[in-house]
Amino acid sequence: AIAAILILLCNPMDFLSPGFQLSFGATVGIILFFEKFNKFLSSPLENITHKSVFNFCKLIIAAFSTSLAAWLFVAPVTAWHFFQVQLLTAIWTIPAMVPATLIIVLGTFKIILNAIVPTLAFALGYIINFCAWVFSWMVTIFAKVPLSFVIVGKTSIIFITGD
Repeated sequence: AIAAILILLCNPMDFLSPGFQLSFGATVGIILFFEKFNKFLSSPLENITHKSVFNFCKLIIAAFSTSLAAWLFVAPVTAWHFFQVQLLTAIWTIPAMVPATLIIVLGTFKIILNAIVPTLAFALGYIINFCAWVFSWMVTIFAKVPLSFVIVGKTSIIFITGD
């Protein structure tokens, strides 16, 4: 909330930008709905006795719950600004999280490492570039799946607000 307030204090018109709405909409969706989705989707896991399988399933459900909660608030924004809704976003996010997380973590590590051992940081860049290539490849494949998105055209504000 502090970040949103600071951004809007600097530039109140950012409230109308798709980037602001997508970022903070996803955050609000996660805050409001993650726990509910995660609890509901995790309830069938109670019968799993193998600890490794249980933990893996719990991790996947948490990732899906996060994606679904974010999508719930992002879908109307994409419909309004881009005239389409991505139906499978919550599913695609799970495998895409792996290279995206590696890019963020390794990129941060590379920045720190660059001050200490620039040659090693340079080499780490190849791994980061590979992760970026994998991420790009995944997005390309996901985009080719039939019905992964629906073009909705100019959307009514009534659809967006749910009134």
